[in-house]
Amino acid sequence: MRSKSFFFWSLCWPAVVIFLIVMIHIYADFYGLFRSVAHRNIGIVHGHRATKYLLAHRYIPSRFDGILIGDSTTGGIDPSHFTSYRIYNAALPGGNISEGSIIANLAARDRVRFVIFGLSPEFTDSSGPKTRAMDKRTRRQALGSLSTLQIQIKRSMRKGRNREKISWAGYVSYCPDEILSNKRRNEIVAEAQTQPPIPFSIDDQGFSEFKSLLATLRSKRIKIVAFFYPLPYNPDDLVNYYLQQYQETLSSLFLDSDIVLDFNDEKYFNLTKNYSNYCDGLHLDEFGAALVAKEIESQMARFSPDILL
Repeated sequence: MRSKSFFFWSLCWPAVVIFLIVMIHIYADFYGLFRSVAHRNIGIVHGHRATKYLLAHRYIPSRFDGILIGDSTTGGIDPSHFTSYRIYNAALPGGNISEGSIIANLAARDRVRFVIFGLSPEFTDSSGPKTRAMDKRTRRQALGSLSTLQIQIKRSMRKGRNREKISWAGYVSYCPDEILSNKRRNEIVAEAQTQPPIPFSIDDQGFSEFKSLLATLRSKRIKIVAFFYPLPYNPDDLVNYYLQQYQETLSSLFLDSDIVLDFNDEKYFNLTKNYSNYCDGLHLDEFGAALVAKEIESQMARFSPDILL
């Protein structure tokens, strides 16, 4: 009898443990998948890709009017600088068009009213997810994963000591904690500009996916905003020729009903020629990113007032 009892409990205990893990995940609901998210603020839980992929299922479309899509250059824009709209920054470090499309398509299934694309060379030079964190297996794992529990516990223990400053609206500051002098910022940009110019790349598959995504958004009457990220001004004529060709190719995908801003235009030289607006030679600091956000918001005024209905 004792051996039968041992055999019975050896089968039951794993099931009990699994059941408890699932219940803890449903109760804690780290990604807003199971309970109401109406009054919740959820930060990055388990890496940018996995977290933002899972948040795009319910949390983002339930809490926000629109989303920012792009790579780390777009990821440095604080959504709080948009005063008229609730915006989630779903940009990914090293993100490309394929990964942006996954998040945009998920968020567009519900209440999201507009998508803002930050267009930069890194965002367009490759296609395909860079990790396996953005597929259905990740959603299944959100129902019960010891690693997620461990990461959440460790995260809470080191709260306030992270180098990156991450908000509940997806924004990440990639600027170093130490404030660089304007002289050093100018030196960093100058060093980067000594590299020989090369054409800006647009991945063929990524271009096709982007075209398809824009068509999907329009079919759902979701407004489209795009901006060419303000690269530090480079006086090299060949660099500017490549940049113009790059932007013209991508611009061909947009319609008159879309809003497209070129922050590399001479109209914005006060931003791109002032290298003190960049904290590391590429990423805008908080002041520079705020200028970009405010300009985007002012241009969005041309949308009809019912965008938020």
